[in-house]
Amino acid sequence: MQRSIFHLFLFVYLSVFAIPNAVMAQAGSVSGQVVNEKSGRPLSGASVELQHHSQSPYVTDKTGRFSFAGINWGKYTLRVSREGFWDFQKPMEITSDSAIVVTVVLKQKLYVHEDGQGIILQEPCDAKSGFGTIILYVRDRENDRSLSNAEIVMESEYVDTSGTIHKFCCSSGTLDSTGYVKLCNLQPGDHTIFVNVNEYERDRYTETVAPDSTYTHHFRLKKL
Repeated sequence: MQRSIFHLFLFVYLSVFAIPNAVMAQAGSVSGQVVNEKSGRPLSGASVELQHHSQSPYVTDKTGRFSFAGINWGKYTLRVSREGFWDFQKPMEITSDSAIVVTVVLKQKLYVHEDGQGIILQEPCDAKSGFGTIILYVRDRENDRSLSNAEIVMESEYVDTSGTIHKFCCSSGTLDSTGYVKLCNLQPGDHTIFVNVNEYERDRYTETVAPDSTYTHHFRLKKL
């Protein structure tokens, strides 16, 4: 009788303590660092989300690092976002004792300040009265395919209300796979836009922007 009680106690102990500990030992982790593509420096203030994880979202500090622990087996998506940068996402699968380390490289959107006015590369565009907009498309000349990773550089010249001429260069950014860019809240004046894509000829486009006007231009680049 005493032996039966002992065996029962041992069974309950293993059920309550041993099995959960084995499950915990098999849980995975995901950690890494968020960096700026151009400078290679860590990015603070990035929101890092691991789908369906209780610690999400995680906001990076000045080191750019993040960490998720105790992740159950399964498939997940890591999503990273930060103001002024293109979003990042990566699917991953957690298996027994997975310890995944990821370096997240964020591409910077075009965002400069022009006497307090923003030029932005993404939607939505909070257009302001008295300023202009330029919409650009970058495509392959032969097959009309959108070109990703196109680098946009803009030089601008405009005259303010006092008659002073302002010139500035260079504001730049990299397009995503859509090959589309919308430049908002441009000061009325001359704006020259250069586009550069690896293995393609460079091209340029100049527009004299009028207040409250929108212009559209299609870059069709020839492959080298």
